[in-house]
Amino acid sequence: MDKAERCKVLTSSYNSGQLIKIGKQIKGRRKELRMSSQQLADQLGISKRQVFRIENGSSDANIRTVLKIADALNCNPSYLLCDDTRMTPEEMIRSAIMRADVKELIHLYNTYSEITRLIGDHLTNLMKHQNSKQVSNHDDCD
Repeated sequence: MDKAERCKVLTSSYNSGQLIKIGKQIKGRRKELRMSSQQLADQLGISKRQVFRIENGSSDANIRTVLKIADALNCNPSYLLCDDTRMTPEEMIRSAIMRADVKELIHLYNTYSEITRLIGDHLTNLMKHQNSKQVSNHDDCD
């Protein structure tokens, strides 16, 4: 199956209820960023009316448009598409690898590298704090 066929399959597999959920995710993320529908439309090269239709689920955006929207809203496409069923990090990575989505893989790498660094910093601080407590406890025993 070539890329165009995969896109067609992905966009034709959503029912109206799912399109409404996807639209709500898009609208919610846009508002989170304090972005107007006109600003999003300008970034996507579509009309404000088309953004309104997508956000209300009355127009099914093709997967390319969803990917553009995710990029414009600085979020993972799975966030827009999955609503209640979030993908695990492993699932997101596998999905990006299967799609050969270099941009998504870089995004995931940067995201999880930053998270790993923050966890490492936090653990280091906790260990320093625990070590200083142990030293002060030993001092109390002398």
